[in-house]
Amino acid sequence: MSKTCHPILEAGTRRQVSRVRLVALLAVFIAMLFSIPAVAQDVSLDAEVDRTTVKFGESLTLTLTLAQGISAGGGRQIVTPNVDSIPDFDIAGRRSEQNMSFINGVGQLQVRTSLELVPRGPGDFTIPAMGFKLPDGRSVSSKAIRVKVLPPEDEKAAGQGSAQPAAPEDDDTSRVANTGRMSLFKAFSMLLLITAAVICLPILLSWYMSRRSASPRTRTAAAISGDTGSAAVASDSTVVEDARIVAAARPSVETVDFEREVERLKIEYKEPTLEFYRVYFDIFHKALVSANPRMKPEQTPDELRLTAEEHFPPAVSSRMKPVVDEWEGVTYARMLPSRAFSALHDDARTIVRSLTPRQETQR
Repeated sequence: MSKTCHPILEAGTRRQVSRVRLVALLAVFIAMLFSIPAVAQDVSLDAEVDRTTVKFGESLTLTLTLAQGISAGGGRQIVTPNVDSIPDFDIAGRRSEQNMSFINGVGQLQVRTSLELVPRGPGDFTIPAMGFKLPDGRSVSSKAIRVKVLPPEDEKAAGQGSAQPAAPEDDDTSRVANTGRMSLFKAFSMLLLITAAVICLPILLSWYMSRRSASPRTRTAAAISGDTGSAAVASDSTVVEDARIVAAARPSVETVDFEREVERLKIEYKEPTLEFYRVYFDIFHKALVSANPRMKPEQTPDELRLTAEEHFPPAVSSRMKPVVDEWEGVTYARMLPSRAFSALHDDARTIVRSLTPRQETQR
């Protein structure tokens, strides 16, 4: 009986020992798995910008996020993305931050690098894909990003991609209000101009016509007074003599040597400029007044011409008209004479020589 049970007990013992060995091997294998140093898992690199449309002169932020899964048992090696330059953009600033978290023994490490980019000019640009090599030899890369940079004066799409876009309704309302104010201002300005033209034009025409008609009335009054003086002369010889003396008397007028004054003027001005002609016609006016008492200092060039046509021979009046035309062009329109100075001076010199009392002819 005892001999029969012994082999059975020995076989059960062997099976139990085999089970213990199997469990021990499984435990050793599991322990070896947990004892392996932590290695990087699921490494990724993401790139994003805070907005894809900016105006020239503004900046945008590029954020690079390197995410790396790690286990809880081993050490870790932190890798920070390093970017030295980006085409078509200047790097105005940078900052980095790290964030690590563990859940059920599995952790994740995030290294975030933010770059402040300033575009170098307007246009459509592409931020290229960023690639980095990890310490274990692997490489990761991000995707490329397209960015539109608007010119400074183009504000139609400036709010696209912005963190705080402006309300379109407010823009439309302000635009309509500004347009209405500008239209009202233009209409008011045009109304003022039209009113001023309507009021001032008749006044200017009346003044011009009165100036034109003043000379004939003056000449008519002078003729009437001349006839009355002649009747008084016929009645009393003494009165005639006194009347002639009074008529001959005139305010002292400065005698002007026209030729000498013109020679001095030509020495002072090397070229016949507008100021030269202004002074020249001033000398000519004084010479006319000095040459004949019918020419008055207060008369305008056109009034002097009318006086010459009425009281002097046609040879003088015919030369007087072109000289007066050039005179008025210099005085009122500030234009240089169209004729050469030599021809103009020849007519003026002839007129001054002709307007002497002994050459005066009554019509």
